[in-house]
Amino acid sequence: MIFTILDSGGATAYSHTENIAAYCAFGGDSPCSSMPILQWDALASGTYTFTAEARSVLGKPAVTVSVTFVKP
Repeated sequence: MIFTILDSGGATAYSHTENIAAYCAFGGDSPCSSMPILQWDALASGTYTFTAEARSVLGKPAVTVSVTFVKP
């Protein structure tokens, strides 16, 4: 599972590949960790897109889900 956060210009603000079955965007295992406060504070105010991409056993994208959020 590949997790990314892109800013409004399409630049990568965060990226993490998770291969452990809980598939936590910010690491950890069940229960998942939340985004570390220092990483959150480092994001400028603006609109971001968070994407989770599952891949097949051959490494090809299988399912992608995205959500947009605004950091005040």
